[in-house]
Amino acid sequence: DTMRDPVYTYCREVVPPSVVEQAVSLSFTRPRANNLALARGNLLEIYDVELAIKRGGGDDGEVPGDEYMYRDSTTEEFDLPMIRDDTKKHGARDKFEGAKQPQLRLAGRWSLHGRIVDMQAVRSGKGQGAADRLLLSFAEAKMSLIAFDSSTQGIVTESIHYYEHDSLRQHTFNDAHTCTMRADPERRCIALRLYGDQLAILPLAEPGAAAGADAKPYTDSFVVDMRTDGVSVRNVRDFVFLSGYLEPTLALLHEQAPSWAGRVEDSRDTCSVTVVSLDMSRRAVSVLNSASRLPYDCQALLAVPDPLGGVLALATSSITHIANGTVSCISVLSHAAARGIGAGMASYLDRTNVELELSLDPRSSRYVLVGPSTVALWTQCGHVFLLRLAGTGRLVKRIALRQV
Repeated sequence: DTMRDPVYTYCREVVPPSVVEQAVSLSFTRPRANNLALARGNLLEIYDVELAIKRGGGDDGEVPGDEYMYRDSTTEEFDLPMIRDDTKKHGARDKFEGAKQPQLRLAGRWSLHGRIVDMQAVRSGKGQGAADRLLLSFAEAKMSLIAFDSSTQGIVTESIHYYEHDSLRQHTFNDAHTCTMRADPERRCIALRLYGDQLAILPLAEPGAAAGADAKPYTDSFVVDMRTDGVSVRNVRDFVFLSGYLEPTLALLHEQAPSWAGRVEDSRDTCSVTVVSLDMSRRAVSVLNSASRLPYDCQALLAVPDPLGGVLALATSSITHIANGTVSCISVLSHAAARGIGAGMASYLDRTNVELELSLDPRSSRYVLVGPSTVALWTQCGHVFLLRLAGTGRLVKRIALRQV
């Protein structure tokens, strides 16, 4: 019998994943909860963010260093380090004594059948009395919507969206950034990039539109091909949703004719940013505006909120602001980058950061908006910069970086 039905070990996990690849804040375990969702390879972890009295402390009122990162292997609980100000210089030692500090408590950990590529929160909306859901993407082209079941203290799969069809592949090879997702800031839809230049659109139901325990938070999804649906966009590198539009609006960073460092002399400014509008009822896209002749090494986009608006195109050695299809500022991060800007863009050149001699990896770096015109930037080397946009109206005149 043993020889008739052999059992083989396909994969044995010796050490669980430890590197955090994705993080999302949401109310997952219950309405109005403060949860943090972390993705570590195929592990999904949900933490409760709580406030607790600081344990101990030095005699001088200082916040401890590494020893303050307390972790108990039994309770899976640890404190977050606190960033304090300079009030200690003015004798305000008692200000922090007995103060509550943020604390993470593990609410659940689950091992999934596949590496989590990206995840987005599906918000239930304010005042709806329901918890948020979590949308996960997996290779090669799949999305899974999960929710928390309070009766079993586990997760349940509400729907699986599968796009691994031969009609969608069309002899297109996947790259490392396939299955990345972006959420509309107005909670109208979520877009999944698949097979290069195609987007799967998952429309979300309006909060309160459907009631009942069996009500789905989404409607039927559809796929738009940016190469053929009247857009003619090829080689998409990144995409983001923009706010302030009546319809869901996307900014696409793409390169129609691919170039590389060896062809800079002949083909230098080859990237473009095209803004398209999604018509959810007709399941179609239309072009609103486009900005071309951007540096060939642009790799990522970051949406800028009002009042400045527009997007930031982040390249290896420059940061470009585009609004309404027009370039307003190109901030170079080194002297070599300043010499490499084409003659057509010289009038938008900003040399504020030229002395930094900084080289970015936009796809490995992380960016967080901390204000209407301020961005916190974590580089691939672990350095943190504050990026500030200075301008009037929707015209940015200067981009300043300061390391913190």
